[in-house]
Amino acid sequence: MGQVAGVGLTALHGLFKREYGLTPAQWLLQQRLQLAQRQLAGGSQSLAQIAQQVGFSDQGALTRAMRRSLGITPGRYRRRFDA
Repeated sequence: MGQVAGVGLTALHGLFKREYGLTPAQWLLQQRLQLAQRQLAGGSQSLAQIAQQVGFSDQGALTRAMRRSLGITPGRYRRRFDA
């Protein structure tokens, strides 16, 4: 990201914190979790497929990240939208 923006790592970190209130890693995690939530709410793919598509190594990594950040597992989140 820093190379694309033409700044060093420390400057990038500072710019992100100022602009978004998050580190680049926190911002990226937030983006991945938001994408996972959209796919969980409206799709029929397996949890493992969604995890890999949004950049997690496996379903367990997605589950840990969602539980830590959102307080809910992907399966529970999906069940909210089942009719």
